[in-house]
Amino acid sequence: MPVLEISRKVAHSHPKSPKKGRINVPKPEILAIQKAYVVGNSIRKIARETGRDKRTVSKIVKLPEFAASVEQIRQKVISQLLDKAFASVEYALEEELDGKAGWWLLERLGVIPSARK
Repeated sequence: MPVLEISRKVAHSHPKSPKKGRINVPKPEILAIQKAYVVGNSIRKIARETGRDKRTVSKIVKLPEFAASVEQIRQKVISQLLDKAFASVEYALEEELDGKAGWWLLERLGVIPSARK
């Protein structure tokens, strides 16, 4: 009976990692990965769903131009929220009769002692 040789090569189920510093991913896929990251998906989940290595996905979401645009959007959103928060407090101080918003604001600013202390 002939002896069968068994190959020692093992097929890896995970994708190969990229060469250092190089990202060889088509632009539409880069944009899809970045979009998935912006909406809150984790790097691990994106890697699993796209079949890309976690290090590749991490490099894509850490690209300087992407990070800069995300920071710009974040600053714009924070600015808009602050404007609305100030308008809300101003309305509460001027129009509301109970004064809870004013009391809370003065307490947080340290103007009056906190009731929690």
